[in-house]
Amino acid sequence: MIDFHLYLITDRKQVRRSSLAEVIEAALKSGIKAVQLREKDLSGRVLYETAVEIRKLTTLYGARLFINDRTDIALAVDADGVHLGGGRIPVCRAR
Repeated sequence: MIDFHLYLITDRKQVRRSSLAEVIEAALKSGIKAVQLREKDLSGRVLYETAVEIRKLTTLYGARLFINDRTDIALAVDADGVHLGGGRIPVCRAR
């Protein structure tokens, strides 16, 4: 079971000296068991490529991956779920 009291929500603009993947890997090594990829300003292609990279890491460390708002990308990378923000696609449609 995953403890969702503490999980990583990404914001690559806060990453200073490392890549987003390096920061995520460090968090996973520290015991984080869930990552929400939340990079709202990326193009679909770049978000997909980022999600592929992060999916590899979460798989390696036995963690869950959630994609923010993009069911298409979540399906494409076999993510564990989608975080649907307010005003987005209805949950019943996402399912």
